[in-house]
Amino acid sequence: MTRVISIVSGKGGVGKTTLSINLAYALAKNFKKRTLLIDGNITTSHIGLSLGVTKANVMLNDMLRNENVSFEPYTYIENFDLLLSAVSPRSLENVEMSRLSSLIEKLSLLGYDFILLDTAPGLGKEAVEAIKASKEVLFITNPLTPSAIDIIRVSELCSELMITSLGLVLNMVRRKPYELSAFEIERFVNVPVIGEIPFDKSVLIALASKKTFVELFPKSKVSKAINKICSTITGEVFLEEKKGFLERIKSIFIR
Repeated sequence: MTRVISIVSGKGGVGKTTLSINLAYALAKNFKKRTLLIDGNITTSHIGLSLGVTKANVMLNDMLRNENVSFEPYTYIENFDLLLSAVSPRSLENVEMSRLSSLIEKLSLLGYDFILLDTAPGLGKEAVEAIKASKEVLFITNPLTPSAIDIIRVSELCSELMITSLGLVLNMVRRKPYELSAFEIERFVNVPVIGEIPFDKSVLIALASKKTFVELFPKSKVSKAINKICSTITGEVFLEEKKGFLERIKSIFIR
């Protein structure tokens, strides 16, 4: 059965799209899960720009405008498909976000293990319709009070809609005195923290290269944190990390 997960933030600038892209890549590449990533932020779409994909045969806008448009995903790598949103303001004309739920239901029949929705930040119509179309949500914030406060509002809406929460990801963690700890944020927003992604300036290199961070820096702390989040979501261990653990154990006894 396809798992439909919205990646949700209370405000912009916390790394939601970057997390969405890298989670989708890691699920497909490292966990061998057939994954579709949808750019549900149609007014300020960034996934195509982030991955250097400027054209696709079919956009989400087309499918929300006309339910008879056939689905033609853009394949980034094996097991990782994209359904992008157009960047032109004209493409917003006659787009019906209320059709998103029925569209996701149809796409769920195509054999994907995961459908990830990169939502618009906040609680505008785009974000709410994406949440309604999902079965699960994954929250993301940075470890600062204003961003954490906004998660409370979004979390309350998800509870009202009876959407399952997978937990909260803390992004751009620097371990500075002015930051909230995972323990403090959990108590503050009442959502468990399932992953902490450290701040890394190399994320900008990945964006400039139009590649995912996990793709360019697979051994980095950020990539390991992404894989750990994928493990939590899937309930599976990343094979390479399992091999590394076994090799360390073996080295203790074979000397």
